[in-house]
Amino acid sequence: LYKEIGVNKHEEIHKINRLLSSLYTLNDFRTSLRNELRTYIKKYNFHEDKFYSYRKLLYTKYFELCNQRGVDFIFENGIKKWKFRDDDLFMINYTENRIKIFGDQEVITEGGLKDRAKLTERFIIPLVHISADYIPEDYNAIEINDIANEVNTAHTDMVYATTTHFQAVNSYLDILVDINDKIAEYLK
Repeated sequence: LYKEIGVNKHEEIHKINRLLSSLYTLNDFRTSLRNELRTYIKKYNFHEDKFYSYRKLLYTKYFELCNQRGVDFIFENGIKKWKFRDDDLFMINYTENRIKIFGDQEVITEGGLKDRAKLTERFIIPLVHISADYIPEDYNAIEINDIANEVNTAHTDMVYATTTHFQAVNSYLDILVDINDKIAEYLK
């Protein structure tokens, strides 16, 4: 290429150098992009596993606490509703928060969880605050607070992993656009 254009044509040589430099970046492009995707999936899945602890807050841990702390229960429309001591404000507030989220069709439907961000915003974060009001006196509030904080952090990390992944993908796209422009410039 250099012989063809001659050594005195500095602008043409500079154009070839930019083209070759850009083409060199394509050398491991596919491998790098694949690795980026694998890393993203690995990170996302790690945090998603932690996020699924929200199920404990809605079901297993909640019912465990109901069985420990409930003083009575009634069946209302085929649903078991627990009663707690009047001074057990933690469980009363926890239960109200739980009932509220199950009534929120933007978050949970018969088909399951509909929106993770809204679940975090409308159930998990309020539960962090509810449980924090009863720390350090109430051991169960400490447990619930710990799980809720883990779910909240996991959701934040999932969003961050996704955001940074798409920023990386966009930078790869920018590289391709740049290389395409340099090829077009060279071919002129």
